[in-house]
Parts: sequence; C-alpha cells; structure tokens
Amino acid sequence: MDGLNIKIDNNSGTPLGDQIYNGIMRQILRGELMTGERLPTERDLALSLGVARGTVKRAYTRLHHIGAIETRKGSGSYVLKNGNVLEANQKKESLEIIASTFMHLESLGITRREILNLINIYCEGSDGKESKMKIMVLSNNPGILGELEHQLSYLTDASLFFFTISFITISSVNASPDLEEMLNAYDLIIATCIDYPLIALKTPALKEKIVEVDISPAPETLSQLSVLPKDAVISVIYRTPVFRAFVRRTLVALGFSEKNVREYQEESYDPVSHGENGARVVINHNESPLYINPDFVQRNKEFEEQNGLIILFSYRISRKSLLYIEDRINIMLKENSL
Repeated sequence: MDGLNIKIDNNSGTPLGDQIYNGIMRQILRGELMTGERLPTERDLALSLGVARGTVKRAYTRLHHIGAIETRKGSGSYVLKNGNVLEANQKKESLEIIASTFMHLESLGITRREILNLINIYCEGSDGKESKMKIMVLSNNPGILGELEHQLSYLTDASLFFFTISFITISSVNASPDLEEMLNAYDLIIATCIDYPLIALKTPALKEKIVEVDISPAPETLSQLSVLPKDAVISVIYRTPVFRAFVRRTLVALGFSEKNVREYQEESYDPVSHGENGARVVINHNESPLYINPDFVQRNKEFEEQNGLIILFSYRISRKSLLYIEDRINIMLKENSL
C-alpha cells in the first residue's frame, strides 16, 4: 500500500478513473507493485486523491476484469499478476482501442493514410520541443488566405505541434527588399495553383521549398451549382486565366454546356452586363467588382429581384494536396529529429 504513487491531473483530458487505472497498471508493469501487495481501500484512495469513491471503484473494477488485481471480501484488493503477464493484456487492450479509434475516424471519412499522417505529426509535435519549423501560406487573394487558414486550423489550433504557420498575401511579401532571403527563412511555402506561377517566377532559387497545391470547389459552391438547370446561361467574372479555366472545368464536369458559359475579364464587366445574352447566373470571386464596386449595388439588387442568381465561387485545397502537405511536414519533422 505504501508503494502506491498516483498523481491526478484535473486539467487533463483523460478521465480521472482512467488516470487511476493507468497509474496502478504502470506501477505493476514496472515491478513497483508486486504480486500479493495490498492496495488502499476505495474509500482511502478516494480521500487521498480528492476524487469520488465511485471513480476509484471504476478503476479497481477495470483492473479486476483484466486479472490485474483481486478483491477479497472483508480483506481488500491485492495485486494478482506481475508485469510480464499483464503486458500482453495491456497490448491487447491497446490494439482494441486503436482498432476502435480507426473505425470511428474512418466512419468520418478520414482515410487510413490520413490517420497515420496525423498520428505521426502528433507524436513528433507533442514531445515538448521548441518551435523548429516555419511554414508560410501565400496568396494574392485575402479571401483565399482566410479560407486556407480555416482549412488548416486543425494544425494551427493545436499548440502541441512545434511548427508555426503564417498566412500572408503575395503583395505583402513583395514589399520585402530581398524576397528570396525573406522567404528562405521558412521551411515550407504553400501556394495554390492560382498563385504558384507568380511566386515561382519571382523566387526560382526556392523551388524545392514551394509546394503547389491543387484546389477544388467548396461544398457550398457545388451545392449552389448542382441545383441549376443544365441549360442555364452563365456569366463568369474572372481576374486570372487560371480562375477562369478552373470555373469552366467545374461547370463542364457538372454537366453544363460550354456554349452557355459567357466569360468576362473583371475590368471589362459593368453593371449593365448583368443578364446580358440571357444569362441568369453570374459566377464571380470574392474580390470581383460585384462586391467592391458601389456602382453594382443597385444593379445586383435588380438582377436578383428578376430571379437572377449571383454565386460566389469559393474553393479550397483539394484533399489530395492536403495529404501531400501532411506528407511533406512528416518528412521534415523526421529530418529535424535526426
């Protein structure tokens, strides 16, 4: 009984009963609690740890079920098996937990490779090391940066990981007197296929550090497009040829006819063009004139009152590219640990 040493962390995400169970099992496996050694009563251990008696009872019951301890009526609880015997039970229980966790994650649509990537990142990033890796995400469009920041929040919101991610517009980094030197301070630079050609042209020496990621339409955009009649006449407002081609490919893939797609460079599009040539749908990006030019306010309202539809075409990093980013992070984490 004197050898029992358990520390409770009330701020931990691990339930108190599991902490007690793990603490006792750890001491048995290490040989610190020997076969036949008497454990504190449920009441005494609860009082010493400052927890409810039922919490200790659940831990003792679990230990009893796996054969780690036995309870003798009127006498107390005793260590039943040594660490060598229990280790196999622990590994069996661990595999059952892992299997259950994998099944749950896969039911959420996460692939096994993605799960393994996240496990590796977690293991490398939760060992208390100081920040070693710096990642930059670049785009010319603040709206895209906001979407990417949201999409990568599963990494940036986790204080466990010893890397930092910065989200910066290309125009901001262009203000640096020495762009390559400034970007060279980062271990990994992420740019969408829309922004990659520009940044690659400006920083040829950093080719190995720059990751070009594919994009896919956001679910809300696909939802809006999927309910449109396939013979709808659609106007596309674009700034770059890459965005124009991306929207066109998406529309064709969804079954819309290319002959019904009208394309306008944003500088040549004006309010009068709404509804031109029978177009009842206007697709544009978050910084198009429809949103930032005051001259469009009234015309937008009139267009929508006439059953016209204005769709903000949002997109996100494709799942394949996210997986590639995780692969690169894992490789770099392993290299840093060598």
